[in-house]
Amino acid sequence: MSSNTEFQIINPNSLISKNEYLWRYMDLFKFIDFMRNKSLPFARMDLFEDPLEGIPLKTILSFAEPIINARLAQISISDLLLDDDLLSKFSPEIKEQVEKIHIIQKRTYVSCWFKSESESMAMWNLYSNPSGVVIRFNTKYLIDIINQSYKLLKENNYNIVSGYCGNVHYQSFSTIKPFQDNEKNKTPRVGLRKEKSYEHEKEVRFVINLRNIEPENLIINLPMDDFNFNRLQIISHPKMKHWQFENLKWILKNESLDKFLKQSVIKLRN
Repeated sequence: MSSNTEFQIINPNSLISKNEYLWRYMDLFKFIDFMRNKSLPFARMDLFEDPLEGIPLKTILSFAEPIINARLAQISISDLLLDDDLLSKFSPEIKEQVEKIHIIQKRTYVSCWFKSESESMAMWNLYSNPSGVVIRFNTKYLIDIINQSYKLLKENNYNIVSGYCGNVHYQSFSTIKPFQDNEKNKTPRVGLRKEKSYEHEKEVRFVINLRNIEPENLIINLPMDDFNFNRLQIISHPKMKHWQFENLKWILKNESLDKFLKQSVIKLRN
């Protein structure tokens, strides 16, 4: 366990591996923003593509019985979270549960990373484009640098309750039954649960929980004042043109960072 001003590392033995790195795939403009501000954005969980992000297992299961009783078993939690008109047809109890889910998601901010030994063409296709890059960190170093910044941020922000990081646990929500023993389906933290259909992302998450919702602030920028670029590798997209690579190298040279830029090892047919 860590002190209340530090990130809690969930299952560090399974999280930190000398053979695996943490990767963040991004387009060129997000990369420029990262280099310029030397900060990592934490996105609010209710803005994620998957509406089931951050929902406690108990809450997921509590929906099953009342929806079945309403003879609308074909309606999922996702339907209720995404469709206000549909939700309006349900009882105040169901509406209250949905609102609690929204509150949890709006109080939770996440930075997502891909964990792997090497590049992933699937991740390039999902989260970047031919002019984009991926940044790669040693896992332990990234945890340490985020932890340092988080401690400073928490000391000066009363609204931050806690922070933690860990491997995401992927579960098939459709196979979890409300009346069975679900001990094996529990995750260390709700921010580390995700539907099994996203398992290809092999995700590691850094999560920050807030005490109160900040409606004006959709992204928490976590500053990294002691950031050491010597611990970073920047890799260009496999489809990046030679002239684009040379221009990117020139931009980084102005910051004495060109030596950290590498071309992708993935070779594609033109």
